[in-house]
Amino acid sequence: MKTFDIALKNRGAKDPEMLLAVLYGHGIEGSIPCMVHKKDFIKLAKTNGRNIILNCQMDDKTYPSLIKDIQKDVITLEPIHLDLIAVSLDQEITMSVKVNLEGDCIGIKNGGVLQQSTFHIDIKGKPIDLPESITIDTSLMDIGTHIKASDLPLEENFSLITPEYESILTIQEPKIEMIAEEETPAEGEGSADAQESGEETKTPEAAGN
Repeated sequence: MKTFDIALKNRGAKDPEMLLAVLYGHGIEGSIPCMVHKKDFIKLAKTNGRNIILNCQMDDKTYPSLIKDIQKDVITLEPIHLDLIAVSLDQEITMSVKVNLEGDCIGIKNGGVLQQSTFHIDIKGKPIDLPESITIDTSLMDIGTHIKASDLPLEENFSLITPEYESILTIQEPKIEMIAEEETPAEGEGSADAQESGEETKTPEAAGN
């Protein structure tokens, strides 16, 4: 994962330019209420995603940390609170990473339907060795391809926690919908059926008598 430095401040008076946060985890007793510059954090997260290591600098100390949770305003969707968890760079952790697809899939070009059933997997390793995401190249995948978690391109410095048999994607045969033509009775057919059943067809005048 990529590493970035970010400055934290002790909580003080409410400041619209600051984002409230809390830091806890490795090397911290309890938790540390703090603040981070909102624009700096938003820019960092939008550019690099959430799976990054933040070297949180505070009170002459540095805490390598991960983004645990981002609480957002339900209307503006801007972050209003940040949870940071300090980690040891020498100890393995388990983390969820996104599964991305890239490439022009042959199977789709041949009329197949690509169905991705899993969008995140869990992996384990030292924070610095964990990738931000896993990418699958679908360029050479044709109809009938089935990719399981065990087929993902993983490096040796981290391991798979998600069950190996879990389906990631399949390229299925195209679905052909059979549309049955609605049968309409031929002209005069209804009258013939009535005559065969012995029913007498009456005119409006006769029916009124």
